[in-house]
Formats: sequence, C-alpha cells, structure tokens
Amino acid sequence: MDTIESLRNGGIQIWMLTGDKIETATCIAISTGLKSKNQKIFEMKELKHWAQIERKLKEFTELSDTVLVIDGNTLNLVLAKEYEKYFIEIASKVIK
Repeated sequence: MDTIESLRNGGIQIWMLTGDKIETATCIAISTGLKSKNQKIFEMKELKHWAQIERKLKEFTELSDTVLVIDGNTLNLVLAKEYEKYFIEIASKVIK
C-alpha cells in the first residue's frame, strides 16, 4: 500500500485493471492506496451506447481529483477501435 500511495503522490499515473465487480474494484482501489481519502469516485457502468459513454466522459472531464471506475462491458465499448484513442486521451488528461 505504501509503495502505490507513494507513486501516486509522486505524480505517477497508475491504472488498475481487474475482472472484479465495480464494488470490488472500488474497495481494492481504496485499500491499496490507489484512491486517496479526498478523491471522489466516478463510475461508468452499464452503458450500452456511445452517446451515453460520451456524455459520461464529458461529465468526468469537468471533475477534478476523481478516480474513474468503469465496468467491463462499458470498457469493452470504449476500447473499440473507433473510440479507443478518444477514451485514452480523456482518461489520461483528467488524472491529476
């Protein structure tokens, strides 16, 4: 936990990929120090259409000091060839 928290505090971006449910992933992020005590959690789950995803991503970009948690089905959609670059760009920029 101390190592992950130190890396995060040093400005290093850490992404966690897990096959668990959103709730489990959130607990892991908290217990390992990926999420600080002051950070908020922004969930993207059960989205089925690109318009929904785009709306949520725009909402996410307006937040600060927030951790993104995304479920597997939604992640599968955002990593589709036509959207992947856009998603990675937004997810990378927002991390502060």
